[in-house]
Amino acid sequence: MKKLLFLINVYLLFFSGAYSQDRVSISVFQDIKFAIQGDEARGYEAGTLDLLFRFKMQGLQDKYGYFVVVPEYEYADLIGTYKRYSVNVGYTLNKLIVNRLEVTPMLNYGWIDRGVSTWSYGGSLEIMYSITDNIKIGVLNQFTNRSDLPNQKLGYSFFGGLEYNF
Repeated sequence: MKKLLFLINVYLLFFSGAYSQDRVSISVFQDIKFAIQGDEARGYEAGTLDLLFRFKMQGLQDKYGYFVVVPEYEYADLIGTYKRYSVNVGYTLNKLIVNRLEVTPMLNYGWIDRGVSTWSYGGSLEIMYSITDNIKIGVLNQFTNRSDLPNQKLGYSFFGGLEYNF
């Protein structure tokens, strides 16, 4: 099953590359819970870093929005340092709602590295608001299969961040 999901992601990445590309952007997000209150139950104080870096490749605009392919890297300053590498595919809706608001549901597949690498999958919902043509602020709701944990639970994170379009 894992190999099938990986092959689907590779196919989608290749297939998306067959279309013209409109823009690229970079974004940085911080997990809001770790920034504001931490996680006392696990021994993490407020201000704990959990950064998500994304490189978004946007397809051409169509009637309702555009397709995106988003490689990402997440680093969390946890015990045993958490690193996650993944590729997201999704569709940004930017013509159905408020003029400068974008909503992007995405699916991802990748791996988590905590000394030992384990395959992982997840999904996210990104909501961005354009301040200017090149700068957006927004939030990201993310569910990730935490394959690095013994019980492999589905983890939830809520990020806030900035995106810059080139």
